[in-house]
Amino acid sequence: MANMIRSFEEIEASLFNITTTGLLRYLQGIAVVIAAFALINELYRWSVRINGIPGPRGIPLVGNLRQIKNTSPPEQYRLWSLKYGPLFQIQLGNVPILVINTAEVAKNLLIRESAAFNSRPLFYVFHKFVSKEIASIGTSPWDESCKKRRKAAASALNVIQVDSYAPVRITPFFNLRVTNLFLTRQILRLESSEFIEELKQACNNGKTAINFLPFARRFSMNLSLTLNYGTRASNQKNFDGNPLINEINAVESEVGKYRSTSSNIKNYVPLFRLLDPLILMLPGNSLQKALDIGRRRLRYHAALLDTLKSEISNDEDKPCIQGNMLKNPETKNLTDMERLSVSLSIMAGADSNTPTVAWGITFLAHNPAIQEKAFQEIKKSRVLESDPFGNGKVPYVDAVTKELSRYYSILRLAMPKEVTEPVVYNGVTIPKGTMVMLNSWACNRDDALFDEPFSFIPERWLQNEDSQAHQFAFGMGSRMCVASHLAHKALYLAFLHLIAHFEILPSTSSEPSSIADPIDGAHDGATVSTSPKNEHARFVARKEHLKCDARIPICARCMESGYHCSYLKSRRGGKRKYSAVTIDVSNAEENDDDDELHGVLTPPSGDLQTNVSPATTLPHPGRPWISDSDLRNNSAIVASSPAAITQHQPISSPQSLPSLQVSRVLPNNATTRSPAEDTLFELYYENFHRTHPILLPKRVYDSGRQYPRYLSSVVQYIGSHYSVMSSSALRALAVTELVQISGNNHSLPVVQAKLLFAIVLYSDGDVDEARKWLSEAIHVAVSLGMNKKSFADFYHVQQGAELEAESARRTWWELYVLDGLISALDHRGVSNFSMSIISCDVEMPCEEAIYAEGKPIPPPSSRQELESRIFNWEDDEEHDSDGYTSIHKSRVLSSFTYRVDAIDLLAQVLAVRDPNRARRDKTQAVDNTLASWAHYLPTSKAVIVNAYGEIDEMLLQAHMMVQLAVILLHFPRSNLALDCSSLHGGNVDIGLLYGPLSQKLPPSSTRHIHGIKATEASKRLSNLFSLCTSMQKHSPLFMFSLALCGVVQLATYCVHARLDGGVSCLDQHRARIRLIVGLLKSSNDTWPLSKTIQRRLRKVAANTFHAKKSDVLHTAVAQSSSTEAGVILQTNPQQEMMFHLGNENVWMPIDGQYDLPELAPWVWG
Repeated sequence: MANMIRSFEEIEASLFNITTTGLLRYLQGIAVVIAAFALINELYRWSVRINGIPGPRGIPLVGNLRQIKNTSPPEQYRLWSLKYGPLFQIQLGNVPILVINTAEVAKNLLIRESAAFNSRPLFYVFHKFVSKEIASIGTSPWDESCKKRRKAAASALNVIQVDSYAPVRITPFFNLRVTNLFLTRQILRLESSEFIEELKQACNNGKTAINFLPFARRFSMNLSLTLNYGTRASNQKNFDGNPLINEINAVESEVGKYRSTSSNIKNYVPLFRLLDPLILMLPGNSLQKALDIGRRRLRYHAALLDTLKSEISNDEDKPCIQGNMLKNPETKNLTDMERLSVSLSIMAGADSNTPTVAWGITFLAHNPAIQEKAFQEIKKSRVLESDPFGNGKVPYVDAVTKELSRYYSILRLAMPKEVTEPVVYNGVTIPKGTMVMLNSWACNRDDALFDEPFSFIPERWLQNEDSQAHQFAFGMGSRMCVASHLAHKALYLAFLHLIAHFEILPSTSSEPSSIADPIDGAHDGATVSTSPKNEHARFVARKEHLKCDARIPICARCMESGYHCSYLKSRRGGKRKYSAVTIDVSNAEENDDDDELHGVLTPPSGDLQTNVSPATTLPHPGRPWISDSDLRNNSAIVASSPAAITQHQPISSPQSLPSLQVSRVLPNNATTRSPAEDTLFELYYENFHRTHPILLPKRVYDSGRQYPRYLSSVVQYIGSHYSVMSSSALRALAVTELVQISGNNHSLPVVQAKLLFAIVLYSDGDVDEARKWLSEAIHVAVSLGMNKKSFADFYHVQQGAELEAESARRTWWELYVLDGLISALDHRGVSNFSMSIISCDVEMPCEEAIYAEGKPIPPPSSRQELESRIFNWEDDEEHDSDGYTSIHKSRVLSSFTYRVDAIDLLAQVLAVRDPNRARRDKTQAVDNTLASWAHYLPTSKAVIVNAYGEIDEMLLQAHMMVQLAVILLHFPRSNLALDCSSLHGGNVDIGLLYGPLSQKLPPSSTRHIHGIKATEASKRLSNLFSLCTSMQKHSPLFMFSLALCGVVQLATYCVHARLDGGVSCLDQHRARIRLIVGLLKSSNDTWPLSKTIQRRLRKVAANTFHAKKSDVLHTAVAQSSSTEAGVILQTNPQQEMMFHLGNENVWMPIDGQYDLPELAPWVWG
């Protein structure tokens, strides 16, 4: 028995040993597999790193994820950039990611290589679970659907809507107030005013601290809901207790976490996804939560959209983005999911606006000096004097808003981009598919861009023009936020009204100032936006402003304040009435001798060539436009002579300033601005003004400036081109208003109206009408004496109106530019450049940034400075007789001046276009002048794109005109000939497209050399155009240069296709034609003529390229083109021989003439 028991024990022991050994071997096997996997994974992780770009290595499997887990990733990346350089790589899991940390690298990659950086990567958790059905525009890869959605969003944001924004009824479904929309100022004004009013009711006048975050959320959320669906929460109580609002807030907060680039390890380590099928079966798992968040988001958007569709079918809808897309023929074919994507993008704005407002309140509470300075600037500007919730421009508050966006950088890591094609940077090839992140936080602390970047200095935006264009708050490059301008306006109004109505204090006297620090005061949440920990502050309401009610003998304001009340006596003897016109009198406080507030100066009779005074039509900046007839009808504001002005006493005290407003009389022919008119003006200033900047800057218009009806109607007609409304009615109105101007009513606004009308008519293809109105504008300008320096000097010297003087100078030179350009493009081949023979001594315009910001205008340069700059001493040292060194340095001329210089070159080309005057030596001299133009550009003008991707429009036009001059000089003398027999069938469009190149002139050298130069110029033109992502914000006159550039490229393609060895460059010509046609297409909706030109050019290109692929003879190509497009691209046998004879060096660059990489490689290379 004992032996049996012992046997069992031995057997049990042996089984235990076997089991233990097997388990150990099993565990060892698992360990070996894991080790092998880790080794292989590490080898793979090292192999996918981009050679030549440094960066921290990280640890196996997870890479750098652990290093950034418990830190602020943007700040960690900034610190790493100090060690590894401005561009380094990290690895999240196995995924290599490039991190951009300076503005210079961002410009080189995201701007210059924008076409390769316009897509987004797909993230496993976010795109497969949260956004399984559809993603927002900002998180979608770049494809045709994304293009359609982005275009629809941009178009909808510019749509003209109704004239009011008044509450009309309650929506039963969500118990939200539905309103009529006006997509610009009315929406922003309502939300900012209610934001302030709700705070006033809750603040207890600063006695207790309140949680301001719900108020900021309502402000941001209402903007998104109103823009998207025309619905909003009517008050804070409705907002806080509304189930839909609570659902949106909860869901969007969770979505922000999933959008974070560093919080979801499964996005980067596929190993962790292996168990997802099992995890999805478990209740309450994280993946199921992500799916649920996505479904909840779809549900409330779908419900809002269904409600809107129902209202549309019942004709009860209110204008909004979604409603516009449902009705617009161009966007109604979008699917519901694509429309939803637009809504998701707009809703994302609330996720960034709310923390920006919260950070701003926290900062102002702990920085009373900046808060007080902003308040004093608001008082000084008087923009809120007539309307406590107005939207006038206060530069310092605007600077504070920009600095808040820079200093706190809410979206500290911009949405990552994905490289769509290999890019070479500093000799390193960045492969296709690489993820790239812009560290906006680090770029906003780039000491090469910002002085003292870690300090809060609003003045940097007032002084540093280079920094004004961008603060990286909305990303950079081709995928910037489509609603960035709207977001900035909303934030500006919020802070303007907050500072104007409250003194903001910390919640407690002991609250540490570190709570306002962007690092220490930030939440540790892993979300895409960075919000502050602080949510409380005290709001002390400032004293209410009481407008003057003009009561006799003492007004209510003076009675309450105990001030002495005095009025200017009415010159008409009647009772004083409160004026309905709001006038900006901010300049009056600063100028004690501002006599123009009492009357209008008339210039010395000898100064001008006419007895019509420019001063009677160009008033002080604080006054509406006034014409001669208005002055005659309103004697109260006209002084009989300059001597009469001196009888008025200077303004003695600020208290008398408001009473001066009542002496203003609204001109009979000036319009009262409606919201719809304001929107058309907004579109004009946003899209057209910067390309032809002759009217006063937008800030002046925003301050309450009124325009005469005829000028207003022209501006509205131009603005309508950028909206979905028909322009025909506004054109008829503009013609009617201009025709009704009396023959002797000559004034600067008349010249500007006719000039702008001529530009837009020419851009519409109505050449004859454009020339007619341009001729009338020139006639009026000359009769006014605008060609004399004294015309502009009168405003500067006599009235101190620098902006009006600058506007006058710009108007004269814009006449010169347009007349020269139209003459050059004249398809009849004749020169009608009448402005070139008019004697003038008008000084040159200043830089655009100075004019746009309303800064003091520097002493203008003269025409002589422009013409003599070539042989002036510049940076040359010379020793005088005493042995001292003297430095002769000429100042840098403005970009507008170089634009005028380019027209001078066009004039020289026109002078040799006449076959009777086109002598060989003169042609060669013009060629030499054109070739040398770029050599004499100063360093600051060598590149037309600044560090933020902003294009210098005036310099861009100057380059364009110079290259156009080269084409017009050489193409008619080259062997790139056009058969013009079918071009003049009465179709003006054809003449505009091909006409300037149809003339045949004798060459100054061999024709193939002229062909080389014409082709090189078209290449540079296409390089210029490649900087333009869209033509909407560029001059419509560009479309004619695009057309001519395309014709030259097609002609060159035909020649190259017939040459031995010429096939290698054919793809380059196709690519340039593709670019040109695409840019023309981008302005189809804005300028119908662009669509005509684009279709004709595309048809010719299609026939040309098809003929080459089919190996058809060139003669057959010409016949096919003649049949399809009415144009023949051909060369004659003699010209063909020329090309073959010079085949070995026909297409070599000419040294010293075109190879100028140090100036602008993207143009001249």
